[in-house]
Parts: sequence; structure tokens; C-alpha cells
Amino acid sequence: MLRCNLPVPGSSPRVYCGPEEAPLQFLRTLAAAAVLGWFAGAIPVQGAAPVTAAEIEHSGVRIHYEDGGSGPGLPVLFVHGLAGDSEMWRAQVDHVRRTRRGVLLDLRGHGRSGLASGGDYSMPAMASDVLAVADALGLKRFVLVGHSMGGAVVLAASAAAPDRVAALLFADPAGDVSRLPEDRLQSMVNKMSGPSYADFMKGWFGVNLENGKEATRALVMRDLEKTPPEVVRACYLGLAAYQPKPALEAFRGPMLTVVLPGSDRASSYQNLVPGLTAVKVKDLSHWLMMDDPALFDGIMETFLARIK
Repeated sequence: MLRCNLPVPGSSPRVYCGPEEAPLQFLRTLAAAAVLGWFAGAIPVQGAAPVTAAEIEHSGVRIHYEDGGSGPGLPVLFVHGLAGDSEMWRAQVDHVRRTRRGVLLDLRGHGRSGLASGGDYSMPAMASDVLAVADALGLKRFVLVGHSMGGAVVLAASAAAPDRVAALLFADPAGDVSRLPEDRLQSMVNKMSGPSYADFMKGWFGVNLENGKEATRALVMRDLEKTPPEVVRACYLGLAAYQPKPALEAFRGPMLTVVLPGSDRASSYQNLVPGLTAVKVKDLSHWLMMDDPALFDGIMETFLARIK
């Protein structure tokens, strides 16, 4: 639960709120990590493990993934959001591969992965794809990072494999969409159907791209156009059918959520359960990790340092 509204000394002015427990100590650590993350981009990688792109077949779905990096830290798997793809995490996976293994994947129906033959785009189904990639790579224990809808996907994966998921990092997660009133949900689905689809989605994503970099806008809109409308609708319905609170309550590892000011609502993860630390950032779009990679990398490094 957030309770402060403090500037972060020595760090980016975009971070303006820390956790309730020991906020000043956390903010100082975060500031140091953010500064280190800023300069890490200029450091060449020496002796890095080769990057491998491959595909697996899981439950009749072809899942594309990319694996690379090595080191003593736990591997990190990155999961994108609705109508996105793995390239949205490019800066972060390049960062973690300096010291540990980093894995990207395209969810079913997105990017270079195939469509779900049975049309199942529920959060548990997509979570099973994430775990199938971890199985294929022989990963026994790992950290999951999820953006937007990907936050629900990694949370569902933690419920399916609690002994394997060591920690969860959320980037402006979608929150509990199941709380949406039925008439509003139906209105959203109707707008995602038929000839109104393109205009509605461009408008919806456009609002969430306010404060976004031009490069962020270009990639997000490109991926939106590439994702089949039926996949977008099915994923949204899957998100609306998913209730995150039980999985949040059950998870026993470290969790952190990084949110924009507008994402601090009653349905937001940090307000569904006590003790979930939230860091607020501002002047960024919903795709905050793309807008300011150094800032997000610093937050991520601080979080990863806590995990044993």
C-alpha cells in the first residue's frame, strides 16, 4: 500500500512514491540502482552466452521464444501485454543478460507465435505457455516479469507452479478486470467487434500512449495492427474472467508492482492485498519500460537483488 508522495533524492524525478515499509531506505537503494542502470547501457558485454531463438509446440499452439545470457542469478522470463510482443522487453532482457539468463516469449496469438487452435486465450492457458517454455529450457526456478495483461499471465503461472516461480515483478498490470460491471464489459467487447474495431482500439491505445516516446508509439501501434482482432477480443474476455486476488494472496515470494498514477485504483494489485509494494512513476505511457528503460532497469535490479 502506498502512503508517501516523496521526491527521490539523486534519482529520476519520474519516481515519486515508495513503499510503506522503510520508504526512505528503499528510495535510496532504488536511486543507486537507477543510476547504475543508467550507465550499464554503455558497458559492453564480455563473453556473453549466445542468444537462441526457437519454437515449441504446446497444447497444439506454436510458441516462439528467445533465450540468452548466463550468470549466477535466477533466470528472468519476460511476458508482454495485450496486442504486444516480446520486443517490448528488448531493453530489459539485454540488461539482465549481462549477469543472468533472460528469456523472451510471444504469447499465443501474438508476435511470431501461432494461434490457439481451440480459441483458448484465458490467463491460465497463456500461463501454461510460459511454463512450457520454462520446461523446454530446463528452468527449475525463475523470476517472472509481466506487463499489463502479462501481469495476470505471470500471476496465473505462479499459481500453477508456486514452487518454481521465485518472484513476480509487474509493470503497470491491468488489475482486476473481473470487477468491471457487466454492461461496461459488454460495451467494450461490442466496440472490439465489427467495423468499429480499428478506430476504437487505436483510440484506446492512443490514450494509454500519452507521454510515450515516438519509438514506443510506433512499436505499440505496429503490434496492435498485426494482432488479429479475434485474439484481442478473446484475450480481453479471458482477462475479464480472471480474478487475481486468490493468486496474489497465495504467493509467498517477493512481489513488486510499478504503476502510473492512474493505475492506483481499488482494482489495482497493490490495493487487493496488503503488503504488495508499489512504486509509482510519472510522465510515462502505459508501456513505461519502453519509455524509460534505464529507470525500469534500475527498479528491476533493486528488486532482483532481494531474491535468494
